[in-house]
Amino acid sequence: MKKITLIFLMFFLSFLGFSQEGFESGIPASWATFGLGSGSNQWGVIEPTNSPPCEGTWAASVNVRQGIRAGNSTEKWLVTDQKLIPADGELRFCVNTNLAGDNLSKLHIKISTTSQTDVLTFEEKRTFTETQVPAGSQPFMDVVIPLPEYRNSNVYIAFVVEYTQETPSVNGDRWFLDNVRITQQCNAPTNPLVPSSNITMTSAVLQWTGTAPQYEVEVFEFPNTSLGRFTVTGTSVNTATLGI
Repeated sequence: MKKITLIFLMFFLSFLGFSQEGFESGIPASWATFGLGSGSNQWGVIEPTNSPPCEGTWAASVNVRQGIRAGNSTEKWLVTDQKLIPADGELRFCVNTNLAGDNLSKLHIKISTTSQTDVLTFEEKRTFTETQVPAGSQPFMDVVIPLPEYRNSNVYIAFVVEYTQETPSVNGDRWFLDNVRITQQCNAPTNPLVPSSNITMTSAVLQWTGTAPQYEVEVFEFPNTSLGRFTVTGTSVNTATLGI
């Protein structure tokens, strides 16, 4: 007789995607780009040479390493078109910079529910300094920002690179952005249950609660021999159907 132990893996095969932009065809015409303060550079697309982007060949980029004179500041805005944030919605994107160290520029994530270009309507969601993201040949960092307060709302999302030249010496950096997407988080399954009435000498029916379309279940023969991982659709499975 086999004693069977079922282990639930607390991750899912995929996230539910609602929107994605990889900049392979440039900055979308429906997005907005503009600058505030000093400096002429704006967001565009570039083929990163130090580190490949998350997907494809191209990434959005802006270079704020410019001489704008001590005491002056610049903000470079890249704003999505209107996006619907689902329940359990998340903002995900990949980011990198060109130069190592802290060159005094920052990336701000801001969100507005009313306007794509009125900067006074945007609320700060997250700020990244250069020391918090990879640089140069280091791989792009994948960022996940939950958006529970915007569930079922239409929003505009701004990526704002900001730099203040504090001394006569020029600082600042080039920022790279790729694979911007809105996804719906798949929450971990809860209430795992194997009803005693569903247990036989060679199988068991496993049940749980969850909202994901698919789960991964790993079955072990006692004490520690894995019989395989299996993709399951729905929120129950009879181990007899897994071919083990």
